[in-house]
Amino acid sequence: MTPLEFAGLVLAVPVIATVVLMMLRYPVGLLAVYGAIVPFGSSLVLPVPFLPSPLRTATSLLGGIVIVRCGWEFLQSRVRTRHVPAPAALWCLYGAVAVASLAWSVVPSTTSGGLIVLFGLLALYLVVSVYPFEASDLRVFERGVVAGAFLTSCYGLLMAAIGALPRSAAGVPRFEITGGGGGEGGDPNITAAALLLGFAIAVFRIAAPGESRLERWSHAAAAAFIAAGITLTASRGGLVGIGIVLLIILWRRGHWRVTVAVVGAVAIVMMLFPEALLLRLGDTDTTGRTGIWRSAAVACPEYCLVGAGYDAFPDVHRAVYLSDPGALANRPRFEAHSIWIESLLELGILGLAILVMVLGVTTTRLVALPRPARRGALAALVALLFTNTFLSNLAFKYFWLVLMYCAVVESTARATRQEDADRPIADEVRSVR
Repeated sequence: MTPLEFAGLVLAVPVIATVVLMMLRYPVGLLAVYGAIVPFGSSLVLPVPFLPSPLRTATSLLGGIVIVRCGWEFLQSRVRTRHVPAPAALWCLYGAVAVASLAWSVVPSTTSGGLIVLFGLLALYLVVSVYPFEASDLRVFERGVVAGAFLTSCYGLLMAAIGALPRSAAGVPRFEITGGGGGEGGDPNITAAALLLGFAIAVFRIAAPGESRLERWSHAAAAAFIAAGITLTASRGGLVGIGIVLLIILWRRGHWRVTVAVVGAVAIVMMLFPEALLLRLGDTDTTGRTGIWRSAAVACPEYCLVGAGYDAFPDVHRAVYLSDPGALANRPRFEAHSIWIESLLELGILGLAILVMVLGVTTTRLVALPRPARRGALAALVALLFTNTFLSNLAFKYFWLVLMYCAVVESTARATRQEDADRPIADEVRSVR
């Protein structure tokens, strides 16, 4: 039994008990547990052989329970209905284009399999977007996400301490634990990207008004540990993501101690693994991305207009590589390694336009929120977009977890603002009576 399997066994009983209790109480508890185990993703696999691999994970089970739980409350009219936010509507449009691409997909079976995963994530995002969460619910959600990222990072530090970190082809020890809930494991870059949301929330809560001294110190410790875990992945995108989060949240806030703590944690990890990490971080190689993107350029005249079909980029790349492998100067790696290139090749100009629009609208709506409320979500979103410019993980749970967090932050901020606006009117009515 591997250390990760043993840890999963130890955590299984309390997690299952927590899930049962949360099912009886409120959906945000389930959502918090879901956010906590997303970094472990495909490492926590359920023994259900008749399900496809992306759906046999604990995160998939929890996501399905959240959908059913929230849907049941809507059917029972226990929660008030409200309009569908613009980002959710645009994601539905993106899903409709993905379904339409099945008609001209170069590999319909691959497209249909990818659509099952996409619509599971889209359904979860939709119910979270329209559910009326309160400010207290947001805190529960945040604590779950931070706890999961913290535990994941502690596992990485433990593996580093006992010398059990897996080594890359270049001999660099890199922390890798999960596919970020996407059904694929073993990519340190994905592990780093999956930890950035927990890091952003921890840093945000340090700088947020109204936090107690104990809460600030707790979040500072969590931020330092998560930063150390991201550093252990030796992901250049992950380290830049740390910088993006610190810049957006702490700019003009004067919390220089937080920056010192995070930078110190990163420096300590680099001192413990100086040769390996510096070799990786100082490498100017694109690790095959330029070859992949050249294959996309070769295929663009044929597929960029309407697309090759959702989730069909691996087949397009394989065909281009087999036709002229010398032109790519790289082994056949199938992922697009960019959500923008992936959407363009798979869904054409329309799909790329919708993706740009929905992410732009999400960012714009966050910017319109009061500054104290938006910093954590905005930092997490910008870091996500940066890392996924070099990763094609649109169907990974950590990607959608950030979007769900943005939706909950926006929902609670607008609800709080509406309550503040209604309070003087209610007070005036009571005084008249």
